[in-house]
Amino acid sequence: MRKRHLLTTSIIAAATVAIASGAIAQETSSTDLTVVNIAGSRDMTILSVGGGAFTSVELGTAREVPFLANVTDLFYENVGYELNASMSNLYPLDGTTPVCGTEPGDFIPSGTLSVGFPAEDAFALGDVSALAEPVFTLTGTVSGTIASLTGLTVGDPLIGTLDGQQLDVALDELLNTLPLDAANGAGGAFAAPLAHPVCGAGATTPTPVGVQTGDPNDTFDFAALEATIFDLIADGALTLSPADLVSEDIFSQAGIDGAIRQAILDAGGTLPLLSSELDTVVAELRSTMTVTLDVAALLGQTGIYNTVAELVVGDLTSFDAGTYGGRLEFTLIDK
Repeated sequence: MRKRHLLTTSIIAAATVAIASGAIAQETSSTDLTVVNIAGSRDMTILSVGGGAFTSVELGTAREVPFLANVTDLFYENVGYELNASMSNLYPLDGTTPVCGTEPGDFIPSGTLSVGFPAEDAFALGDVSALAEPVFTLTGTVSGTIASLTGLTVGDPLIGTLDGQQLDVALDELLNTLPLDAANGAGGAFAAPLAHPVCGAGATTPTPVGVQTGDPNDTFDFAALEATIFDLIADGALTLSPADLVSEDIFSQAGIDGAIRQAILDAGGTLPLLSSELDTVVAELRSTMTVTLDVAALLGQTGIYNTVAELVVGDLTSFDAGTYGGRLEFTLIDK
C-alpha cells in the first residue's frame, strides 16, 4: 500500500468581504487560510496571479479575485488527483473578532461564494515528462561463423531482451495525449460550509469545489511514446542498434553482451569455451542485431499544472454593510 503523508500549512490571510449601503466599507481583517496537502506524489501552491503568496484575499469591492493553483508532480506516481477548495460561512467582524450568529442575515452563507474560471485557456502545462520502462528486443539471425561455434543452424533466429532501465522522456510533442490528463476542475458554489474556526457551524460534509483534477488516460497512445523514445535514441536513423543503447548510456556494453549470450542459450546453442571464439560470436551479433522497443505501461508522469481560477462573490444586497471573514481551505489528494 502506498504511504501518504499529511502536510498542513496555515497562512494568515485577509479573507474578507466588505459591503455597505451606498459605499463600500474599507476595513479588512485577518482570518486563517489553510492549505492541506495529503498527496504523497505531488505538491501544490496557491498564489496570487502576480506570483506572490496567496496571503490576502480582498473581496470588498472586486467581487472576483483571481488566483493561481499550481500542482507539481514530484515522484511520477501514475495515479489521479483532485485539488478542491472548501469555504466556511462568513461572519461579521468586530475588529478582528467574528460575531457569531445563527439566524438568517447574521452571516453570509458559504454558497454565496463560488469558484469560477475567467477564460477557456485558464489552464497550462509545463515541463511534462513520462517515466517509462521500455523492453528492448535484440533480433538477429545465425550466420555460418556463429553456427560453427555455437551448434546452431544457419538462419536460425536469435532474440534477446533488455529491460529494467527507466527513461525520463519529455512529452512536449504529446501534450494532446498525456498519460495523465490534468485540467481545470468543475468549479461551482460552496453549497455546504466548512466549519468556521471560531463560530463552527460547518456541514458534516463540506462541499468540495473542484479547482483542478487529473485522471490517468486509459487511451494513451503508447505507439507515439515508443516512436519518441526511438527517435531520441536513434537520432534520426531508421534503425536502432545495440551500439546506440550503449552510446546513449541506456545500457552498458556488458549488459548488451550478456543479453546476446543469453539469446544464444535460449535458442538452444552453446557458448564457445575459448574466450576468443566467444568474443568473435558476440562481436558479430553486436554489429548485426537490430533493436525494437515496447512500452506496455508507464511508471507515471511528472510536470507542472497551472490553473487560473477566480473566487467569486454573489449577491450581497440583503446583508448589512461591514466586513465579514471566513476560512478558505484547499486540499490536494490522490484518487
